[in-house]
Amino acid sequence: MARIFKRSRKTKTKDGESVTKKSHRWYITYRDSLGVRRTVRGYADKHATHQFASDLEKQAAQEATGLIDKYAEHRKRPLAEHLRDYKRHLEDKTSPQHVATVIPRVRKILDGCRFTYWTDVAASKVQAFIGDLQRDGLSVQTCNFYLQAMKQFCRWMIQDA
Repeated sequence: MARIFKRSRKTKTKDGESVTKKSHRWYITYRDSLGVRRTVRGYADKHATHQFASDLEKQAAQEATGLIDKYAEHRKRPLAEHLRDYKRHLEDKTSPQHVATVIPRVRKILDGCRFTYWTDVAASKVQAFIGDLQRDGLSVQTCNFYLQAMKQFCRWMIQDA
């Protein structure tokens, strides 16, 4: 069951006294479909926040049972946006040389296979494109590096959702 509360913080007055002030908005703590505790900002109106909390719990229950697709909003975003996010993720995590190697490889596969959205990605199309690269003179090892970069991107897409 969701918990609704107002956050409080301590501030000092000009006299140096410690005063506790409550926020104007209500907050909601609930467990999502994976059982992770989440805190979400609600509304100034308590009744509206109760309804919002109820909706969040209902959505979490439906996701847990498989009635709602939790990846639906990610499927609507173009892969170019996801690739930008992946690039930022790699820049925070790895060396600039690695980013400069992996991102162009993934972009070449996405453009070559004409993938626009996540639902367009198909292993058979990627494999056929990499086979074409190999026939055009790329070594087997380089083709494997292309495939590895694409797999890393796809794995990140699933974990990041």
